Amino acid sequence: MLETRIIIKNNRGFHVRAAIKFINLANRFAASVKIVKDGNEIDGKNTLPGDKKEYLASYPGRLRWNAANAYVLFGIIGMAVEQGSSILLRVSGKDEEATFKALVDLINNKFDDEAWDSLLE
Repeated sequence: MLETRIIIKNNRGFHVRAAIKFINLANRFAASVKIVKDGNEIDGKNTLPGDKKEYLASYPGRLRWNAANAYVLFGIIGMAVEQGSSILLRVSGKDEEATFKALVDLINNKFDDEAWDSLLE
């Protein structure tokens, strides 16, 4: 298992677009991804609790994937990770080193928000 405490540096914190980038990147890997803030831990991938898995099993392929990611997205947004906030990133499993590096790089590169910010100015 690999873990590190990271300060969120981008202007908008862990906002919707940043969370979607994080979830999409995390789902490219097999490793388990956890985000911890203020003692609250959420899964950083589209892993749902047992009762939700049965509910979503009735959805067709792509819609099921989107619904599962929405569950994670609201979990991340609900943590209210603002600029300057500290999170603990915990990664474990088969390809943990590659997963860890990719996610840490994404966060440290401010979720590539600077390119988006320049469009808004």
